[in-house]
Amino acid sequence: MDLDSSNAPLPVKQAARRLLAACREFDKAEPGTLMKLYREAAAVEAHLSGKACSWKKIQTKYRDWVNSGRDDWKLLDKRCVFSNSHKARTNNPEFKTFLYNLVTRNNRSTEQALYDLREIWAAHGLIGTIPGYEDWPGWPDIPAGWSIRNLFRKVPKKQELTIIRQGRRAAYADLAQVLATRAGCYPAQFILWDDVWLDRYVLCDGDINRPLQLGCLDLLTGKRLVWGTKFRGERKDGTKFGLTGDEMRMLVVTYLVTVGYSPRGTVMVVENGTAAIDKEFEAHLHAMTNGAVTVDRSGMTGRQQVLLDGFGGRGVGNPRHKSPLESWHNLLHNVMASCDAPSGKDYAHLPEWVWGMIKEQEKLELAKPRMTLEQRALLMNVIPTFADLVDELPGIVSRINRRTDHDLEGWKECGFMQNEYRLDLACDQWGRVSDLDPASLVLLQGVAATRKGYLRTRRMSPSEAWDACMEKPENQLVKLTPSQACELMGVHMARPLRRRGGFFHVKDRNLADGELIYETRAYRQYGSNEYMEELPPFAQVRGIINPWDNSRLYLIDERDRCIGYALRCNRVSWSDREGVRAAMGHAKARNAELMEPVRQRLAQAETDVDARRRHNKAVIGGDYKTQLERLEDGEARRAERRIAARQKGLPRMDDPPPRLPPDNDLPETNY
Repeated sequence: MDLDSSNAPLPVKQAARRLLAACREFDKAEPGTLMKLYREAAAVEAHLSGKACSWKKIQTKYRDWVNSGRDDWKLLDKRCVFSNSHKARTNNPEFKTFLYNLVTRNNRSTEQALYDLREIWAAHGLIGTIPGYEDWPGWPDIPAGWSIRNLFRKVPKKQELTIIRQGRRAAYADLAQVLATRAGCYPAQFILWDDVWLDRYVLCDGDINRPLQLGCLDLLTGKRLVWGTKFRGERKDGTKFGLTGDEMRMLVVTYLVTVGYSPRGTVMVVENGTAAIDKEFEAHLHAMTNGAVTVDRSGMTGRQQVLLDGFGGRGVGNPRHKSPLESWHNLLHNVMASCDAPSGKDYAHLPEWVWGMIKEQEKLELAKPRMTLEQRALLMNVIPTFADLVDELPGIVSRINRRTDHDLEGWKECGFMQNEYRLDLACDQWGRVSDLDPASLVLLQGVAATRKGYLRTRRMSPSEAWDACMEKPENQLVKLTPSQACELMGVHMARPLRRRGGFFHVKDRNLADGELIYETRAYRQYGSNEYMEELPPFAQVRGIINPWDNSRLYLIDERDRCIGYALRCNRVSWSDREGVRAAMGHAKARNAELMEPVRQRLAQAETDVDARRRHNKAVIGGDYKTQLERLEDGEARRAERRIAARQKGLPRMDDPPPRLPPDNDLPETNY
């Protein structure tokens, strides 16, 4: 059989052709010279193939070739030949289809499906027939080409098997992707929203569970802008509670109030689950911002499978629609991996000793009701509290936003590179080249040309990139007014307020563990200007507090109109003397502002009191005079002033004005 008809690898074919040429030389050799030719052919083969080859192997190949009637196939390395087509039937189309269906029907093991094929062969028709082998050639021996290793070459590829066995979503890594770049975008053009489980256990109100975080990311700069964390607890009936649609709405309001939207257009990229924006809220945002804020939903994936008319899958959100945010979440998991009581990325990766920590903390929770308050205060929790986590998260997010050792796509194309300099090679303090004057820059470049280490170019951190974008006038963002924020949150969120000591006091465990205290003066907005006004003592107001930003209390009057917002006040420690003095000055200024309108309204009463006080003082001191005496004293003082004025040559107040000379008496003036 011709070597060209073989599907063996090219190196195997080349080795066979060299052996064929050597065998033909052996046929022409004279008696007594074959051993020499065997050794020479073995040396050549070892040199060309890079593998050891003995003269005995060359002799065996030659004798097999001669005994087979000089069949060239005998010179091929059978270990590297995919199939022996004149014996095997594994390339039969009907057999390949049968094997394909047999393998794909097994949802777990391909090898087991191949052993099932052998079971069908051993049953000899009792289980069924095998297409291409209806005549059962060589039964009960295994047919040629049926080795497990060889049959593995006939089964579908891994990507195809994954799609068939699990679905399209499981094979996403092998399917075609859409390649996009952040270059060409502007800040706040795309805001990506999603929720994420934090990989740690925390303690909250006696319950132990993992918290959820909801937040957003700016696509251009990769900076985490706002976020909120909530404990996923359990109700008394055993059901779980987590993030809700109202809390997503509140976080969007927090973003629009503290960060803002771009007048050129801001697209909120959301999902269809927890981090979703309903149609009503979307229409409200669109109308309030004159169409500047729009919503883009990620869509569902996994419903349509390979078979167009077959059974569909459960639709889930498309993670690739907001892949930069998913990558940021992965970095958050890595940074928090060294925390106490880690949960692992899933149940299979949960550290086994965490189970013991949870059980010990549960024992402490059962013992707390029998303890006094002093004893509870002395306890040391095994599991960190939710409040501890909330205090740690700002530092963790800031650390990620300030990282410069990243490889974010399109960074250089966006111009987010920083040129820096230093004046001393032993110092690690760097300054921005853009801050140098031209003369200093020329001098520094001359020094850097002779020795390296004075200049460098590094990547900006996401925070630096965001700040650099905000410095440009065209990138300025528009923030919602207090009235617009109340409109989005809804009047149904308003609560009655308790006023005491010049402050509003709010107690709500869903907002804070302790009491929230707010000033009783409202910050109002008139156009682009903001002014402050103290509320009257008996003003009927209600308040709206955003759970994600309790630093502001939005004030609503009795007619459901927003009158502004009040700022939260924090208590000052007695040991902080500077803070106490600052608080006292602040309170004094507030009291002065509160008293000023009262003073203006009672100005006449104050004048009357002052006049009565001066009258009584004059009577007691013997200086009291009647009204006639006061008039005579006044006329005498005026006469004294007239006499003093004459003595100085000044005109009297009652003298006639001086007469001007006639026109002809005026001095001549030459121009």
